[in-house]
Amino acid sequence: MASKLDKQKLTALLCLIQEREASDSDSDDDDFQSESESEYRMMLEMTDVDDEAILLGALCNKDRRTDEGDVNQTNYATMVVPNMDDHSFKCQFRMLPSTYKKVLDMLRPLLQTKHVVLESQLLSAIWLLATPDSYRSVGQQFGFKKGSLHFYFLRVCKALASKFPEVIKWPESCELAKLSSDFECMAGFPGVVGCIDGTYIPIRGPTDNRDAYICRKGYPAIHLQGCCDASMKFTDVSVGNPGSIHDARAFSTSELQTKLNNSPLPSQYHLLGDSAYRLTQYMMVPFRDNGHLTDDEKKFNKFHSSTRVTIERCFGLLKGKFRRLKYLDMLLIPDMSYVLLAACVLHNIIIDNEGQPPMDDCVEDDDLTTPDTERSLRDSSEMTGTRKRIEISRKL
Repeated sequence: MASKLDKQKLTALLCLIQEREASDSDSDDDDFQSESESEYRMMLEMTDVDDEAILLGALCNKDRRTDEGDVNQTNYATMVVPNMDDHSFKCQFRMLPSTYKKVLDMLRPLLQTKHVVLESQLLSAIWLLATPDSYRSVGQQFGFKKGSLHFYFLRVCKALASKFPEVIKWPESCELAKLSSDFECMAGFPGVVGCIDGTYIPIRGPTDNRDAYICRKGYPAIHLQGCCDASMKFTDVSVGNPGSIHDARAFSTSELQTKLNNSPLPSQYHLLGDSAYRLTQYMMVPFRDNGHLTDDEKKFNKFHSSTRVTIERCFGLLKGKFRRLKYLDMLLIPDMSYVLLAACVLHNIIIDNEGQPPMDDCVEDDDLTTPDTERSLRDSSEMTGTRKRIEISRKL
C-alpha cells in the first residue's frame, strides 16, 4: 500500500463518523452536510487513493448495518431492479435497461470497488438525479446512510463528468452538412449547425459572495450554457458561472467561443442565438422588433424562432428527466458543476441509444436566462453578420 494514515488522523475520522451516526436519526435532510461532514470531506481530500479506499471501507462497514426489524434494502439494486420491465425501469430511472447497462459498462473501471455493489452506487445516483427525493429516503431504498449516499452520488457524478469529452463533442467539419440539413428540415432555416442559449439552475446559494449568484428572476442560481443539434443532443456545455452573468458574457468566456475563434465555421454555417448574443458571421440573432420590420425581416424572425426553440426544448427535456436540477440543494459550487455535467452526459447517452424523444416530452424551459436586448454594432465581424442575416432573410 502506497501510504498509510497516521493514527491521529484515522482516530479523528472515526470519531466524526460515530458522531454523524449518533445524530443521524435526529438530523433533517436540509442540514445533513454539517460541520463534521464538511471536516470529513476535507480529510478525504487530504488523502491519496489508497487512504481513501481505507476510509471508504470503514464507512461502508458501518453504513451497511440494518436494524433486525427492518427489511434489508441492500438487495434492491441487485434483486428487485433486474426484474423490472422496461416501462417500470424507465419510469424510475429515466432510461431503458439497455441504456443503463451501457452506462454501467462505461463507468465500471471508475466505480468498481470491493466494498460496495457497483449497481447500488449507479442506480442510487441516477435515482437522486431523476427525482427531488430526500437523501434519507433514497438511502433507505438502497441501504445507505445519508452521508454515504452523498459520497457515492458525487463519486458517480464525477465519473460521468469525466466522460464529457467522449459524449458531448463539437462536430467535425465533415458533419456540418448533415447538421445543417437536419435543422433545415425542421423550419427551413439554412446553414444552422447548432442552437445556443443559457438557463438557470436554482441553488441554495453560497454564503460567500451570494449576491453574484442572484439571477434576474431574483433567486440564487448557477448558469448553464448549452448548444444542441436538431436531435436535442448537446454539442457543447459550459457550467459553473454565477446566475447574475449575462448570456453574452458567459459565451465570451466559454471554451466554445475560443474554439470558434481558433477554428471558424465555414461562411455558410452558423449558430442560432437570441438577441442577448452578439451578431457575428457565425452567430445569427433575430431582428429587433421595433414595430417597423419589413416582411423579409418578420419571416426571418419566424423561421429563426421556430428553429432556435430546439435548445429550449432540450433544456426542458434535461430538467424533465433529471428533476434534481429544479433545485440543487448543495453548498459547494464545484460539486454542483459535476452534477450538471453528469446530467448532460446522461442526457446525450439516452438520446444516442433511444433516439429523439416525442415532442410531448420536450416542454420548453421556463428558466431561460436573458431577455432580448439590442446590441450596437462594434466591429467588422458584426457588420459581416449583418450582411449575412439580410441575405438569408431575402432567401427565406
